[in-house]
Amino acid sequence: MVLAFDFERKVTVDTETGNYMVYTPTHWQDPYLHFTIRSSDDRPIFGADVERDVIDEIGQGGATLERFIVRRVWFPSGRPEKPTYFWGETEFIGKLEAFITFWAKGTKPVSPQPRIEFFDGRSVQGKS
Repeated sequence: MVLAFDFERKVTVDTETGNYMVYTPTHWQDPYLHFTIRSSDDRPIFGADVERDVIDEIGQGGATLERFIVRRVWFPSGRPEKPTYFWGETEFIGKLEAFITFWAKGTKPVSPQPRIEFFDGRSVQGKS
């Protein structure tokens, strides 16, 4: 997977497949970042709600670690207002990690770059 940033559309694109990731900003108090991976013909493939923690490990007032934790994954159900939430294993988590890591590093022209950690923080439904 080769990723690039499309400055015109403001999206991260997989140049091999044409799939792209859209970040949808919401209310400033929303605890999650909302990402959707879409196909080259603009159909949603899947989406995720991701928690982001920015951590200053050395106390110098700058981020040295950005931790992204996937909290929910959804797939289209044919009705936009009723997506299908999914709690099991999926290959899309790895693709989401690549997209988000590229997005996070590409949108910050700072040096040094903070380390990126990525976790699938979803719990299997019915278990803690």
